[in-house]
Amino acid sequence: MSKEVLVRVENVSKKFCRDLKTSLWYGVKDLTGELLGGRQGQSELRPKEFWAVKDVSFELRRGECLGLIGRNGAGKSTLLKMLNGLIKPDTGKITMDGRVGALIELGSGFNPILTGRENIYNNGSVLGISKKEIDKVIDEIIAFSEIEKFIDSPVAYYSSGMKVRLGFSVAVHMKPDVLILDEVLAVGDSGFKIKSFNKINEMMKNAAVIFVSHSMPNVAIISNKILLMEYGQMEFHGGKCFHRIDKVLRIIVGG
Repeated sequence: MSKEVLVRVENVSKKFCRDLKTSLWYGVKDLTGELLGGRQGQSELRPKEFWAVKDVSFELRRGECLGLIGRNGAGKSTLLKMLNGLIKPDTGKITMDGRVGALIELGSGFNPILTGRENIYNNGSVLGISKKEIDKVIDEIIAFSEIEKFIDSPVAYYSSGMKVRLGFSVAVHMKPDVLILDEVLAVGDSGFKIKSFNKINEMMKNAAVIFVSHSMPNVAIISNKILLMEYGQMEFHGGKCFHRIDKVLRIIVGG
């Protein structure tokens, strides 16, 4: 399998406003500006705004796993939401090639009133996967999640661990070209974590993975590239940075 670039992020930035009322007003102005011919003034901060992500650039190829690390508030989740298309960057460009599978927030993408089985089909349809294709892998999805006894119960009754099991199983069995995982394996038992890491390693032969975690051992297990974020900017990007691990730990723990 060729090692083509599947994820390309070019000088991406995203800003937010600290005040809700001001944010709503800016939103109206921005929407009006777009309707009248383009987004204006997106590269400059307005009063009460701040950069959540600033000038981030990287590429990720098939067969690579990027460990995205940094302490809370560093901009990791905002970057992931832009990668998954949930929010648009204010400046810069993101190019994603192929099918994208994402598990960004616990239980995200699940309708609580639907059963686990119904949610599998629902998630697949959102990704553009036909019912016939899902029929071929649904038994594998259910078996991997280890929640066979509850698969026909509403997801509203699932524990956090059960939601993680099902969400992860759906994401990896839909055969994505790009898999995005945000701290989801922090919930659940050690046995399922080991099985999940083995599955990620298996997938990396044909996919690119972006893995977010505050657990440095977990990042070290599966990542072959690191992106360390601090205050919305890239502090380090490259191969595993064990020679700078002291600096990494100081940033993450706030030292």
